[in-house]
Amino acid sequence: MHRTSPVVIAWTAALALFMSVLDNTVVNVALARIASDLHASLATAQWVITAYFLAQAAVIPVAGYLGDRFGARRVFLTFLALFTAASVLCGASTSMGMLLAARTLQGLGGGALFPLGMAIALRAFPQNQRDRASAILGFSALVAPVIGPTVGGILTDRFGWSSIFFVNLPVGIAALVLGARVFPADERQAPGERGRFDLVGLVSCAAGVLLVLYALSAASGGWWKPGVVAPLLAGAAILAAFAWYELRASKDPVLDLRLLADRGFLVAVAVVCLVAMTAFASAFILPLFLLTARVPSLSVASVGLVMGVQGIASAVGVLLSGQILYRRLGVRRLVAIGGVLLVIGTWKLAFLEPEVSPASLLPWLFIRGLGFGMTFVPSMTRALEEVSGPAMARASSLLNVLRQVFSALGTALVGTLFASETQRLTPLIGASRAGAAASNRIFLLVAVSGILVVALALAMRAVGRAPAGAGDRAVPAASELS
Repeated sequence: MHRTSPVVIAWTAALALFMSVLDNTVVNVALARIASDLHASLATAQWVITAYFLAQAAVIPVAGYLGDRFGARRVFLTFLALFTAASVLCGASTSMGMLLAARTLQGLGGGALFPLGMAIALRAFPQNQRDRASAILGFSALVAPVIGPTVGGILTDRFGWSSIFFVNLPVGIAALVLGARVFPADERQAPGERGRFDLVGLVSCAAGVLLVLYALSAASGGWWKPGVVAPLLAGAAILAAFAWYELRASKDPVLDLRLLADRGFLVAVAVVCLVAMTAFASAFILPLFLLTARVPSLSVASVGLVMGVQGIASAVGVLLSGQILYRRLGVRRLVAIGGVLLVIGTWKLAFLEPEVSPASLLPWLFIRGLGFGMTFVPSMTRALEEVSGPAMARASSLLNVLRQVFSALGTALVGTLFASETQRLTPLIGASRAGAAASNRIFLLVAVSGILVVALALAMRAVGRAPAGAGDRAVPAASELS
């Protein structure tokens, strides 16, 4: 029987993953229009983004569990069908409540695609070639959210905001057909091979994060309001209880926080979270500045094209890192250079004026894109190189959940900072200059995070740990990358 090329399997998984990750940012440039059409405030509309992130984070551990029990291929295609159907519901929404419900379903479907798709792709390659699969999937994981504003801008300007969701239908159907044809058959795990699912841990983690995100989103009118302080403290308390439960009480934790005691893994995860947070925050705040604070404001399509330069550079950075630089430079130097590029590219954005020329931003956005590409995927690869054997399942689940949570935190935090700073400064210097000043302060914080990335990169281990045990495990469990 003819065996499908591992590269074909990886790119098929990447197609579905690209569509799912694209929807992390594809709505960014359309958010103001969505809020206007559905008669909602911008703060409420921001939950169209946040709900998607949270649903993705919640489903990641569940996806690995289901993939182990019923087969990664079968569960992947099921969640891909859910994502595609939910995309149609998003486009057909006639109220904000309906859109938020549909986006939550879409996030549940899309969030499962990353761990399951990675498990399917990695199992197709020999162990010593799995960095190729990581590079292919990393292309989707980083480039898709960066070019999301480009795609969203062009579609919204020409066909309305519903089109950014309807476009998933033909792509989703194509990915379903291809996946059914090229993905290898499943080997179902016996029911006794895995313990009981940690429902208490999952619910407490989701509840704590949701309350914290709600508090951050509600803080645009002031940080000391009861409606901000109460959910923030409650969320922090629940997360503290969750951490205690996972460390002490749970026999099979949904997130194994003990892994963070390993310095090599902790440093690599910290870089992934920082880069994810700043990437999604930047993809949210720069379009917001160009649409609301620049004089004159750009069209939605023009904003998308400006952001596309960063997306192209990210693709170049990912491909260079995966195919050439990772092995030649080593992860520490590669990520450190990427962090320096992030700082250089972001520094210019910390001095925006309302009349800034979009063309003057393009070189800096290109530099930033290279920085994102040279930090994100190598750091994820190194994090998973730091563990092996049975710990791989727990490490990958923890890494992916933290990545999603920090992406949501970054978006919620910068949205609140932009709204609060603009509201505070508008009576003093006018709306446009207030929006520029708010954006500048946010990008200054992003530049500082780039400096932290450089420092953390230099603290990485030069070489990951040797695999535990002899030989290559040809078919890792679905939960290994969940």
